[in-house]
Amino acid sequence: MMLGRRTPVVLSIMLSYITPVILFAALVLSLFMYDPPSYGTYIYPVYAKVLGIIMAVLMTAPIPLMMIYQVAQGEGTIMERIKFASKPSHEWGPAQPEHRKIYLEHTPQEFIMDQLPGADQQDH
Repeated sequence: MMLGRRTPVVLSIMLSYITPVILFAALVLSLFMYDPPSYGTYIYPVYAKVLGIIMAVLMTAPIPLMMIYQVAQGEGTIMERIKFASKPSHEWGPAQPEHRKIYLEHTPQEFIMDQLPGADQQDH
């Protein structure tokens, strides 16, 4: 809707699947290849290290957990569930009622054209 056209398939695949996998792998690798923090010769205590790891895991854990939950609760084959989980819900769209009405009545291209200055003078 923002671009006025569909995103290229490669970009959609990257944003939906490849990038989340790479980010999750980077998190896991950073936890396994952990180097204790230090400041010069001072080495931080164990509780500080554990607190840092807990904070990193707690902030990122909801993403894969919700993905697993959505796929597990879905119906159909595993690929159908993954495709369904990667699409926005039917409630997604503009928050303001007047914009939502316009959005639901038009295709994304028509919606964008209606928002351009002088759009009332153009034929579309």
